[in-house]
Amino acid sequence: MSEAVSEKTKLIEGNITKFDIYPNSGGAAQNLLGKGGYHLYYYENILSPTIELQVSMLTTGSDADAGDGSGASISFMDSIKSGSGEKVFIEFEDGNQNKIAFSTEDNALYLNRTEKLPEQNKKAPYTFHLVTKEYLKNEQERVLERYDGKISDSVSSIFKNILKTNKQLDIEPTQNTYSFIGTNKKPIWCMNWLAKKCVPDGVPSGSTSGYFLFETRRGFKFKSIEKLFETPKVYTKIGR
Repeated sequence: MSEAVSEKTKLIEGNITKFDIYPNSGGAAQNLLGKGGYHLYYYENILSPTIELQVSMLTTGSDADAGDGSGASISFMDSIKSGSGEKVFIEFEDGNQNKIAFSTEDNALYLNRTEKLPEQNKKAPYTFHLVTKEYLKNEQERVLERYDGKISDSVSSIFKNILKTNKQLDIEPTQNTYSFIGTNKKPIWCMNWLAKKCVPDGVPSGSTSGYFLFETRRGFKFKSIEKLFETPKVYTKIGR
């Protein structure tokens, strides 16, 4: 799919080829492949600053050995020792073998929360809500410093120095400057606030529609609405 199309909301329902959760306590990864049936939903949204992925699984309620020599069975969730904040490596593909992988230290996903639904025919449905490292960083870090100069330079600094991302940054330069102090705001809040004030090169001040901040599987983008509408659309089928 072209970047122009991937900047819009999309959903993929596909096949998981890798699904490892790393316990916060350390130790080997827990491989969740083969634990039960699943549905995978992956979202990129031009109106959302970070990507989102959900995996719903249907498992038996007590299908793992307790591991203490007693021979007892324990619940699926107890067996994988998951809670919140665990690193997740996941790879998946659709029916056309289009592949997406989050399996490096830079682009790994993290378990934000696990939702358990009422049991169905002695099987327990779980939904894993996975987010990016930058999503979690945004909840922990605050912008305190004073920034001067081009807004696009300030956004780049926030990404690199506060969210500390190593992902690819596609930041469209702004022609206007703006000075501000972070006043203890969240990084993503600050960048979305700045996006409304941005004027791209070649556009008269006062006639711009602002910028969008969003993430694709290739990294973060901070792009003017004018330039997004100018991008030729090339459609490639992915998912359903």
